[in-house]
Amino acid sequence: MIEIIQPGLLTTVQDLGRPGFRHLGVAPGGAADVDSQRIANRLLGNAEGDAVLEFTLTGATLRMRRETTLAICGSIEVDCEGCRLPTWRALRVARGAVVKFGRVVAGARAYLAFGGGIDVPQVLGSRSTDLRGHFGGHEGRALRAGDRIALGAPAARFDRMLAARLHSVDRRWVAASWWVAPADDIEGDFAFLHLLDATHSRGL
Repeated sequence: MIEIIQPGLLTTVQDLGRPGFRHLGVAPGGAADVDSQRIANRLLGNAEGDAVLEFTLTGATLRMRRETTLAICGSIEVDCEGCRLPTWRALRVARGAVVKFGRVVAGARAYLAFGGGIDVPQVLGSRSTDLRGHFGGHEGRALRAGDRIALGAPAARFDRMLAARLHSVDRRWVAASWWVAPADDIEGDFAFLHLLDATHSRGL
């Protein structure tokens, strides 16, 4: 579970949306930047359509209520208790840690995925927030200070690996040895995944 300390300008739960319901007056909706949303999930071993947080122009401040695996995709300033966190990379963050997302420095949106996705009820097959319809996501609205968001069960193989790394260092977060460099690596439906050998990745 995560706790929203400060929600930012507009933070919502989004996935790939709900296509096929225009005849009922329901827009497809979903993430505005589908590539970033999908890659954030793939970095964690999630399904591409798992729900994520979408930040618009500015991010939120979150407290991790449990030790959590996450990935941040998009050009956004992000800090964990005085340390800048890398984006486009899987991370493991300690229980109780506070992660602050600042302004989006390129484009308008950034995405935060969690291992196992965000566990909110599906409406018409999607967990996306429909702000006009006031349904989906977390109570059909943008997040507010004090909200608590449940998470799903993460991919065990990634979780165990990153948990072991976190417990072996004297800080509140660690980064995985795999990442995507979006400026060079995303083309159409493909993204190249970089992998750094574990023997050379200490301290990252």
